[in-house]
Amino acid sequence: MARVQLHSNDVPCQKRRAYTTNRGNENNFGMHANKVQLGGPVKRNWSTISSKYGEGDGDSIWPFGIAVDDQRDRVYCSDEWTNTISVFDTGGKYITKFGKPGSGDGELLRPAGLAVEKSGNLIVVDSGNNRLQVLRPGRQVRRKCGGPGKAPGEFNQPWGVTLDKDGNILSRLEQHRVQKLSSQGKC
Repeated sequence: MARVQLHSNDVPCQKRRAYTTNRGNENNFGMHANKVQLGGPVKRNWSTISSKYGEGDGDSIWPFGIAVDDQRDRVYCSDEWTNTISVFDTGGKYITKFGKPGSGDGELLRPAGLAVEKSGNLIVVDSGNNRLQVLRPGRQVRRKCGGPGKAPGEFNQPWGVTLDKDGNILSRLEQHRVQKLSSQGKC
């Protein structure tokens, strides 16, 4: 299954791009992240970040989310199986990987959706911990939100995240729910 993030940053349509991740199938493990130019002529410009199945540098087992930070030339890809986030440049070159399983600050349990704020903070849907974590570019926790439950401000295995035009966080949850959080991450 592919996850798509439309990414425009208010540039003309012919420069709009979509980034997708593909988990592969039983014959094609690992992660493939594709960047596609949208609009303009029929010809599409594809570039691919590929990794093989595994836990090594740049590898993945169960990729899920993808987010792009053009200002810092970074593409972030989450891996639910290894509880890590891999970082690539926008040309597809592997840079680093971070994360470890757990429930403490900065620790992850089945990271899913990702989004990048204008400030460069990375929003991580920490699905197994029923929360969102907002990480500074140096990966320190800036803020976190959530906890298990079904009331406003609580999550039950959230999986998607995006930002609206005002920087508010919208998180996709189970049971056909979306929660809107302020840009400061207040539930």
